[in-house]
Amino acid sequence: WLGVWSADGWRGGGRGGLFYLRGYALLVGAFGVAVLARGALFAAFLLRAARQLHRDAFDRLLRCPMAWFDTTPSGRVLNRFAQDVDDVDNALPFALNQSLMLQLRCVGTVALACASVPYFATLVPFLFALFARVTERYRRSSREVQRLLAVTRSPLFAFAEQTLAGLTTIRAFGRSDDVWRDFLEQMDASTRMAWMKLALDQWLLQRLQLISSTVL
Repeated sequence: WLGVWSADGWRGGGRGGLFYLRGYALLVGAFGVAVLARGALFAAFLLRAARQLHRDAFDRLLRCPMAWFDTTPSGRVLNRFAQDVDDVDNALPFALNQSLMLQLRCVGTVALACASVPYFATLVPFLFALFARVTERYRRSSREVQRLLAVTRSPLFAFAEQTLAGLTTIRAFGRSDDVWRDFLEQMDASTRMAWMKLALDQWLLQRLQLISSTVL
């Protein structure tokens, strides 16, 4: 639209600036309505999905036999309805939104680059194959680290529950320092996995940026 405006002004056309300002206002208004509609639909969809997932998980939990509760740590159950539910309700929607935006931006950038430099189209399959290989290598490691993070986080919930249940006994026998030391050890184990996850994210980021910079 700006190019049309500039070309019309350069040619000395009869349209005034008010016409193009109205066009800009319409474009901005349409963009705002589209963003609001997308946000409302996205929020409604995520709210419905989160409610359904929580209802199904809780229903399955109530139908579990007593033998399952005897062999499953309580911290693992609490972790499913605490951190895992929070990831599904907050982290996953944000990641999905960012993923959709980046995919559309990537497609637009590649299409624009191919239109401007047709020879770039010959590199696109090789770039996608390279990106897919790096991402797949990252995904395998990240999946295992995420599993270990969940495994090391579950004992923290169980330890907190057991400590609160036996707080009177712990204080009566003067074992508060020992309990605090055990808690820090479990916290260190979980934190190491969290740092490993961050390191893997940076590993992927550095390689993707290196490939992009090399192409440019």
